[in-house]
Amino acid sequence: MSRLFRRIVSLGFAAALALVAVDVHAGSSYLFRLSEQEIDETMTYYSPKGYDRDLVLRQMSEPFDCRYFGDLCREIGQDSAYRVLESAWSMARMRYSLEKIELSVGADIDDLHARWFERNYPDGVPDRDPYWEPMSAAACLDTATATSGDFRVVNTSRRWNYVFSATGRVKVEHFKKSITGNWNASKADRLEVEGEVFVKFPGWSPFVFPVSMVEYDVKNTAKAHTVAFGIPAATIPYVEGCGGTSKISALYVCTCTGTEPPIP
Repeated sequence: MSRLFRRIVSLGFAAALALVAVDVHAGSSYLFRLSEQEIDETMTYYSPKGYDRDLVLRQMSEPFDCRYFGDLCREIGQDSAYRVLESAWSMARMRYSLEKIELSVGADIDDLHARWFERNYPDGVPDRDPYWEPMSAAACLDTATATSGDFRVVNTSRRWNYVFSATGRVKVEHFKKSITGNWNASKADRLEVEGEVFVKFPGWSPFVFPVSMVEYDVKNTAKAHTVAFGIPAATIPYVEGCGGTSKISALYVCTCTGTEPPIP
């Protein structure tokens, strides 16, 4: 084979690779029947300084992949997580504020979790059920419980990813032991949560946003912080929080999502 012929073949192969690179998402189908243009327009609205387009299109490609969306599937199941994400994107396409989206979607998550709980634990939660995920003495986990007599609280630290934004949330739930020995969700006179959501931008130390909430005569309470994605790409690497009836009560416990990022 002549050098000229090899050079022509190489140039043609390089051109083909370039076309493949340019057209890598061509023909792809996206979640909720969205088009690339609709995804681009929504992401640009919430991240006007730019975003990682290849990553976003990969996350939004069919089929729905729980791994891209934080703890959503773990909290409410894959089918419900899909519906919640669809709702978030529907609101985002109508250009709702991040605060309004989080309030609405957060309420949906709580409602779906309550339905999931009632469906899976109609007679209450047994003591040894994985729902409690008890605290290990060696590590801070993202789910922990505290028990005093016939009452128990479970505290969780969670992260959600809606692609155009991310949310960190701390939540506490209150339970009472039934005559069968299982635990049923029940109202507490008072519940509180407090914690910190860490937001990280490349090249910067994490920014820490405090969250807190106190409510009365409720079965659970939660507080979240939401941040838009963009360039530099914001992420929520860590959430920590505590919750219970009060700080001086035995019904008070803390959680975190892993290893706390260092802050100078």
